Amino acid sequence: MKKIKGIELFILSTLLILLLLSCKNSTDTTSTSTTVETTTTTQERDPLTYPKNGWFSHDFKVKFVRKVAQITGEESINKTFSKYGFGRIKDGLFGTDLGIPVYDGEKMYLFFGDTLDEGVWESNSLGFSTDFYLDDGLKIDSFLVNNWRKVKAVIQGKHDADVADGVEGRTATDGREVTKIPTGGIAIGDAVYMHFMSIREWTHWYVNYN
Repeated sequence: MKKIKGIELFILSTLLILLLLSCKNSTDTTSTSTTVETTTTTQERDPLTYPKNGWFSHDFKVKFVRKVAQITGEESINKTFSKYGFGRIKDGLFGTDLGIPVYDGEKMYLFFGDTLDEGVWESNSLGFSTDFYLDDGLKIDSFLVNNWRKVKAVIQGKHDADVADGVEGRTATDGREVTKIPTGGIAIGDAVYMHFMSIREWTHWYVNYN
């Protein structure tokens, strides 16, 4: 039997180590691939992930956006000027903003921000909807209204002038308030709560409280 010289033993050992490392890498690759596949399957219903850097990421991709229907304004499907006194056709100056939905199990509460028209400034407004088929737009059943059947605020702001601190003697503690706008809402039992912020000054977006 031929004796293996030192150099040959070294070469054979090196080849054996490389072969083992190659097998290990192949096994690891297969394992990683399986893990990723399993993870993807698990996250099909919950695409949000929370990576180590603390930022949320997701796997949604926006392919296109299209306008379904206008919700407020006289030219909208809800005719909000003739029915509720705001949103007439006039250069887009009269209308509302936001529209935060809160579901109570039966209907949707829609909390809007400043709602405007000539002679009308409601710091916020509240619409109600039982329309859950939105492919043709969101139909609003009714709004919270006053005795004249016109929209009214859930809680009214003071509507003070929007003046910055240091102007005309205005200070950070003078208690002024431009408006109150919704920031969210929640239904608990039979109660629906509207979250809002008291805006002291729009210029720098200062608030009195939330």
